[in-house]
Amino acid sequence: MSSVPVRVIQLEVPISDAYALESVGKRGFAIEVGPQPNGVLRADIFNMVKEAVDLTLEWLQEFNSGHTFEGGTVEAYTLVKSVDYPRDSAGKITAAIHQDLQVH
Repeated sequence: MSSVPVRVIQLEVPISDAYALESVGKRGFAIEVGPQPNGVLRADIFNMVKEAVDLTLEWLQEFNSGHTFEGGTVEAYTLVKSVDYPRDSAGKITAAIHQDLQVH
């Protein structure tokens, strides 16, 4: 997809900890588009997801039909660790992400 930025994040989650659809196959993947408020359907976001799904299915069909692809490089990010919000003794969050650090 050249119309929007695409990021690849590689997660190594043991199958015993997996809980989503991508855990039902040998190799899984998920497409995430966010942030998206619950109960809101934005046409631009919907169209981006549809394009991503269509391109993914097209690639899978070609791959499963024996098509070979030229080599290339993909920049992928790997989860190093999770950092939780600061919390008080009752477990309530006591901080927020600074507005300059949020992705718009």
